[in-house]
Amino acid sequence: MQANSCSTTPGNPGGDSGNEMSGERPVECSFSTAQKGELALLRVLQRSVEKGWIASRPTRDCRYDLVLDDGERLHRVQVKYAGRQACNCDGAISLDFTKGGTRDRTYFDHEIDAVLAYVAPADTVVWLRREYFHGRRTIQLRYAPTRNGQRNGCLMVNELAW
Repeated sequence: MQANSCSTTPGNPGGDSGNEMSGERPVECSFSTAQKGELALLRVLQRSVEKGWIASRPTRDCRYDLVLDDGERLHRVQVKYAGRQACNCDGAISLDFTKGGTRDRTYFDHEIDAVLAYVAPADTVVWLRREYFHGRRTIQLRYAPTRNGQRNGCLMVNELAW
């Protein structure tokens, strides 16, 4: 089982907060899963306003959280909070496309057009196109370079920033 970057795990009493330099734990550490989802949604709404896009919410339950209008087309997007530290990996988070990692149902490109994820350690919203989510359960996003300098095959947050 992977620990949330804010959780306290045996052997890591303070949790990995992403603020190792300051010794502070981010406010999100005390948030529930629902609150983290709302925080991600608010960050996406804020970013859409900054970009001049129109955001609309569906009026009934469906596979997407928002419809974003960029002035040329409508995008059905699923919003995710990404803050869970990737297993055995510094500088990366694991983004789960299933509900809490317990469901087998993933997202397909006929249901949504993109996943927008708020990457908490980098305080950045990333736009993930179909090839990153279609039929997948999880991906890893890097917000810091690898120790060995590898870039091939790495999904870098700064390159996916929206």
